[in-house]
Amino acid sequence: MQRSSKFLIAIILTLGIAGAATAVGKHRFGSSEKRATHMVNYISDELNLDATQQQALSVFKDQLLSSRTIAKSDMAELHEDVNSLFTAEVFDRAQALDLINARTARIDSLAPDLIGSLADFMDSLDSEQKAQVAEFIARHKHRHSKHRNH
Repeated sequence: MQRSSKFLIAIILTLGIAGAATAVGKHRFGSSEKRATHMVNYISDELNLDATQQQALSVFKDQLLSSRTIAKSDMAELHEDVNSLFTAEVFDRAQALDLINARTARIDSLAPDLIGSLADFMDSLDSEQKAQVAEFIARHKHRHSKHRNH
């Protein structure tokens, strides 16, 4: 498979997964803000977070929502650009690669603040809480890998 085809498939899959996740989240919680608040409350309860830890988690949640909003802000334009690639007489590989590079650059620009706020939260946890997080990830890793293999 050619490199441009792989990139295009990656874009299409990303858009599809993001759309499905948004639809499910909106159906269950009404908005991503409500889902994020629910998750903060759930994590706070499960890990018995103190006020400082809850604040660090809240900052991470806010950073995540902000990054999501920024990343989604140009989705309509991206959909139009991808559609024009599909409907063109000749598939423009350079334009497809430019779209992917622009999207990657946007994500790269958001990553440092997002990772920083996650690191601040994780650094605020004690060893027992970190062990609980690791156990949670290990339990759920298997569930997600089953879905990918089918």
